[in-house]
Amino acid sequence: MKKAVLVLLLSLLITAAIFFTMQFFFGQGYSTGELQITSQPVSKVYLNNKYIGDTPICRCESSKSGNVLPVGNYIISLVPKQGSSAPFAEHISIGKGVLTVVDYTFGPPGQSSGSVLELNPANNSNSSSLLVTSFPSSANVLLDDNSIGNTPLSYNNPTASDHKLVVQKNGYVDKILHINTPNGYILQATIYLAASNQPIPASGSASENASSSAQLSPSPVVAKVTILDTPTGFLRVRADANIDSAEVEQVKPGDSLYLLDEKNGWYEVKLPDDKIGWISSQYAQKND
Repeated sequence: MKKAVLVLLLSLLITAAIFFTMQFFFGQGYSTGELQITSQPVSKVYLNNKYIGDTPICRCESSKSGNVLPVGNYIISLVPKQGSSAPFAEHISIGKGVLTVVDYTFGPPGQSSGSVLELNPANNSNSSSLLVTSFPSSANVLLDDNSIGNTPLSYNNPTASDHKLVVQKNGYVDKILHINTPNGYILQATIYLAASNQPIPASGSASENASSSAQLSPSPVVAKVTILDTPTGFLRVRADANIDSAEVEQVKPGDSLYLLDEKNGWYEVKLPDDKIGWISSQYAQKND
């Protein structure tokens, strides 16, 4: 009898251990979210320096692959497959059980546009917030055709429903998005405005006109770096920002590369063959 009771208790303990282990791995340890990326034209997509495919991409449970992503922060880079537009790079976050949406349209210098929509949990499950950031800043924000302020903007407790979001600024094309603001979440919208192609009025001094023209930058300018002379006559491009990382390629003094990011004495760059890698900032100079 005692033996039977011990066997039963042991079975219950094993079952409980399996249950709690599965709860940990599938509930917290492997928390995942979804990512949708679209662009015009079609672009190569790099996530944390790793090529994951061409747009459109949906790392969603509803997609055929069901290949969702672990919760966390990422660097996304879009490299257009056509034209000579500079790559687009941005930091994004993937939240548990929610969808992050990236959309970007490449255009002539100063006329690219796009948006990044991210959901993050709010402190109170009954409250919600809308955060809007724009490039350039000081853009007017309209929610359902009502002005709610200028960017950067924090708007508390919008109605938990679908909304029409419009971001507008003189000299730029309006950006119109259809969003949803659920209770218990903060919706963060990062907007990149495209400059209109209308000429700037010829008023004021030449310096004032030059200043106005400079302000018509619709998104963060992707800088370039020039490779300097090295003791070996070449510079190694590595997969990550450390000297022990694998070599991706080699570049030569005088080469000019797009600068995507910086970290602890390293530059993340795009190579002419569209590869992404890191170089030592000691042997590269930013272009003005």
